[in-house]
Parts: sequence; structure tokens; C-alpha cells
Amino acid sequence: MKKITLKGCLGGTITDTSAVYDLMASGSLRPLISTTTFDEIPAGLDRLERGEVIGLLVAVYPA
Repeated sequence: MKKITLKGCLGGTITDTSAVYDLMASGSLRPLISTTTFDEIPAGLDRLERGEVIGLLVAVYPA
């Protein structure tokens, strides 16, 4: 199986991104993350379109 990781950024410099990672590592910033399975991606995209997801929606492979 292939292992795929998708990462994205809508803006900011490398310095900005590094500062955000530092805040996350210190616990000062806790991003809002919802998860969905790969089978549920179509429904997850519908939720995004309807504005029902706050923060990020991340597809996870079941353990």
C-alpha cells in the first residue's frame, strides 16, 4: 500500500509556519480538527460545502 500525506497552506512564510508549529508544540494553539474515514470523504466534502465543519477536516486511515 502507498502511504500518502497531504499538507496544505493558504499563505504565510516559512517563518510564519514555523512560529505556528512552535505554538502548537507548546500547547498555546490547539487547532480544531475533525476526522473522517476515506469511505466517508464524499459526505465530508458535503459537510464542508454546507459550512458544517469548523477548522480542518482530515481523512484518516483506520488503524
